[in-house]
Amino acid sequence: MFHYLHADLDDFLFVQMVDATRLIVAKTPAVEDVMRPWIQCALTLDCIMPIGVLGWPRRAAVTSLTHPRMFHYLHADLDDFLFVQMVDATRLIAAKTPAVEDVMRPWIQCALTLDCIMPIGVLGWPRRAAVTSLTHPRMFHYLHADLDDFLFVQMVDATRLIVAKTPAVEDVMRPWIQCALTLDCIMPIDDFLGVLGWPRRAAVTSLTYPRMFHYLHADLDDFLFVQMVDATRLIVAKTPTVEDVMRPWIQCALTLDCIMPIGVLAWPRRAAVTSLTHPRMFHYLHADLDDFLFVQMVDATRLIVAKTPAVEDVMRPWIQCALTLDCIMPIGAQSAGCRFDKKPQYRYSGCHGQDASALSIILGLRSGFEESQYAVRGGRTQWRHVTDAAARASLAELLRNNTDQDAPTPAHL
Repeated sequence: MFHYLHADLDDFLFVQMVDATRLIVAKTPAVEDVMRPWIQCALTLDCIMPIGVLGWPRRAAVTSLTHPRMFHYLHADLDDFLFVQMVDATRLIAAKTPAVEDVMRPWIQCALTLDCIMPIGVLGWPRRAAVTSLTHPRMFHYLHADLDDFLFVQMVDATRLIVAKTPAVEDVMRPWIQCALTLDCIMPIDDFLGVLGWPRRAAVTSLTYPRMFHYLHADLDDFLFVQMVDATRLIVAKTPTVEDVMRPWIQCALTLDCIMPIGVLAWPRRAAVTSLTHPRMFHYLHADLDDFLFVQMVDATRLIVAKTPAVEDVMRPWIQCALTLDCIMPIGAQSAGCRFDKKPQYRYSGCHGQDASALSIILGLRSGFEESQYAVRGGRTQWRHVTDAAARASLAELLRNNTDQDAPTPAHL
């Protein structure tokens, strides 16, 4: 533009730019000498847009978002672009000027050449996490990489990739596949216990009865911020440490005092305990009504009871209540005339659940108001009907795998 307007660039090194959107113009003899060349320049593409392209800058340097191989392909020096801003290729104004061809031609040629537009051969979508935060240190060592170099590098989503056949893509895919096929790389031994589990949106402590921590010699406080895993979705690998995981897990599953610490499993109903329980029952059982506003009622007609040390603490007060008229049917209680239209819905509906109400209160007290300790959840049932022959065959298989010397043999069934 300086050349077009016959001006010397050096004369303007310390001259401030003016805002062309805020001008005051007066009709003076000299104003024409300003306005005429300005309008002529504005109407001439070679003056107003010397390079033929206008682009909107992004808040990033060209070098931060460009692979070094592209600079080499386009015969450019990477160091020259350290402080040059990236432009947004989705917002451009292109004009037909003598210089625009020198921009568009190499750009289109690069876009049509995989080795230029995708120098590394792979495009991945980043995740909001650093590589180091989701990668075990042993993997860096196995892949001959320095962990410190990846402190500020974003993780990529391996489930969303675009892979192109370029000379460089083999240097990416070969070591990636080799690592995926090598257990010591994909799952370092000292970190990988031999089991992969999918986490649930809940802490271990929120879905585990405190007695189980005691049985497994674990400290409850250590699991306050540890996520629960879904036991129905596991990947188990044969590693030196997998036995340390599977053995105590199976032992717990075969021990009622561990797997069912409270000794009772019940199916919940779609109603709060307070909505189907007379207030006098809470007083009789030394319970606070407010603690049960959001605890679900259980169905007393569907129960699984196991002989465990803790089950007596549930069954004894429940039977005592059932045998005491003032507890099981307090004065003023009735089993008909329910009104569920009251707001909020946890208010007493006028119906009293009798034995179901008593059991719900006792289970709530014994579990610390954690329904997960005794309530059966999920759409899939945890129990199924089998024939007598199938049940005996399953039991015989379990006994054959039992290491307890005092256990009965299949022949005794």
